[in-house]
Amino acid sequence: MNVLKTYSRKRRGLHVNRLLRAIQRWALRTGFEVVSYGREEGYPLVSLSRHGRPGAARIYLSTGMHGDEPGGPLALLSMLHQDEFPRDLDWVICPVLNPVGLERGTRENGDGLDMNRDYHYCHIPAVLAHMIWLSQKPGFDLALLMHEDWGTKGFYLNEFKTGPVTDLDKRIISTVKNVCPIEETELIDGMPATGGIVHPFRDGNFGNQWPESFYLRDRGVATGLNFEAPSCLPLADRITAFRTALHEAVKPFQQN
Repeated sequence: MNVLKTYSRKRRGLHVNRLLRAIQRWALRTGFEVVSYGREEGYPLVSLSRHGRPGAARIYLSTGMHGDEPGGPLALLSMLHQDEFPRDLDWVICPVLNPVGLERGTRENGDGLDMNRDYHYCHIPAVLAHMIWLSQKPGFDLALLMHEDWGTKGFYLNEFKTGPVTDLDKRIISTVKNVCPIEETELIDGMPATGGIVHPFRDGNFGNQWPESFYLRDRGVATGLNFEAPSCLPLADRITAFRTALHEAVKPFQQN
């Protein structure tokens, strides 16, 4: 399956219903359970889950928060098609959080609102549905969020919760730099950065306009990483960067 050819952009956005059907089809083929936790303007809000070995680490993955960042959902679809999600881990995945925005190719949802600033007050129905669904899940050992940045030229990550794995952030950056440039600037989105690593909590950024990462941190996720691929690069390169980062991130959790 050629993900880029079959699910290329329609006008500005993606063919979201086709994308969701493909995600669900390949998820079921690789042993995931598919559940809808809500709807957004006729689109289902779906989650994928699959159990690993007894006592396995619980990994949460989300993509498609911003509709002008297609790399995450397409990377996820590609990984499902190749059966790349390690089967010894517990997976909980939200593949398309903002289907309307993804169809339109806009950062915001259908009402022109940035969903990733509403995880404190949860005024947006899709955010509220997502938070209620998350609140019913056991805690996660690792949370991985896939995003893109239109203002950078290299890959970087936000480490919103530093967990017990020493230098996991540096390991990921070191591996990703083999397939994608790393953002080396010392200030990213107004936050201090070192070698492509940002710690957004150190300076209390965002106030009450919580992104998803802040909510997950507040819920006690053990380790939390937000991947940011540079939107200026070809889509295939962004997908490769996401896949590489994810594989490196979960390695220590497979070993333990």
